[in-house]
Amino acid sequence: MSQHDYIILSSDPQLALRWDEVTQPNARCTAVWNLDELDEALATEPQLVLVDARADRPAALLAARCARDAGATVLLLGPAERRLMLEGLRVGCQDVLHPLHPEQLATFLEMIDRRDLGVLYAVIGAHGGSGVTTVSIALASFLARDERVALVDLDVMDRGLASALGLQPGFTARDLVRSTGKIDEKRLRAAMTRTQGGFWILPQEEDIFDEPAVEPEELPSLIAALRHAYDHIVIDLGSGFDELMQRVAFDASHVVLLTTQDRPCLQTAKLRVSQLREVGLQDDQMHVVVNQFNASSGPGVDVISDMLEIEVALTVADDPVTAGHALNRGLPTPQVAPDAELVHDVDDLARRLLGQPPVPERRSAPGGRSASWVC
Repeated sequence: MSQHDYIILSSDPQLALRWDEVTQPNARCTAVWNLDELDEALATEPQLVLVDARADRPAALLAARCARDAGATVLLLGPAERRLMLEGLRVGCQDVLHPLHPEQLATFLEMIDRRDLGVLYAVIGAHGGSGVTTVSIALASFLARDERVALVDLDVMDRGLASALGLQPGFTARDLVRSTGKIDEKRLRAAMTRTQGGFWILPQEEDIFDEPAVEPEELPSLIAALRHAYDHIVIDLGSGFDELMQRVAFDASHVVLLTTQDRPCLQTAKLRVSQLREVGLQDDQMHVVVNQFNASSGPGVDVISDMLEIEVALTVADDPVTAGHALNRGLPTPQVAPDAELVHDVDDLARRLLGQPPVPERRSAPGGRSASWVC
């Protein structure tokens, strides 16, 4: 480690002492008092910068942006306010901490020290019925061909992941985050359920409605544990755009936004694109997918791209028969109908997320079309 691993920007002299409770003995914590000192300290390429926003919020947000632009991971310390959380995310902060708790800091330091963290994918629907669960399951199945994959249900409204796979797990996301003790890799793996698709799931309790399985402040420790234990983490977020969804989307390397060709759904999709940009996502992190696509009805890809003001990444075929058979049998669509057009399309989505080219001249099921990657 360098001699300036962590930087604290604060007028509170006690802050550095609390930070020392969780840092490694060979790591150095540098306290700075203003932007000029911060600029000088950033030249040492710190791993993490903690910015205290309790006294001067505008100055703290400016400092956070500077630190993020310098390549550091940035945490903001301040009151538990939704507005501050959004402002922090927009300037590139990893999270807003309140109060400053050693266990939270330890979690973030572990995330930074690990170099082989899993990749996080957030799957969001513009409307209910966009096919988030079906696509999430198929995507997890394809990603699990060669690596360890977790599929997590954080959809507040639907909560149908376990049912869609014909499973009745004894452990849920709520059980994991509300249990005592730190969420380490051993506890996480004990809570996960392996599926016939080769991936593991962490579901929600399906008999509890309108209450999130995970509160926003509980999310960092869960995400950290998942990234330590799995190569790829797919999170089914359903529709809506609450604080939890915003935090997951910001943490994700890739966000898959599902829409259909229906005009109300497209209008909401346009709003979601704008909201994701406000949270701090770049366009190359967003993958707009037109699900249940039928070229003979509804607007085409070019029209949809113009309407949403972002390029459509690809389309997924309208194939209710295959999707219905998969749900009825509790299996991922790739296992039910490996040659179906819908399955080929989600395979191409997985390849796109992995930076791989689509399979050329793929043979589809009778009456289908070739793979639908939009170039």
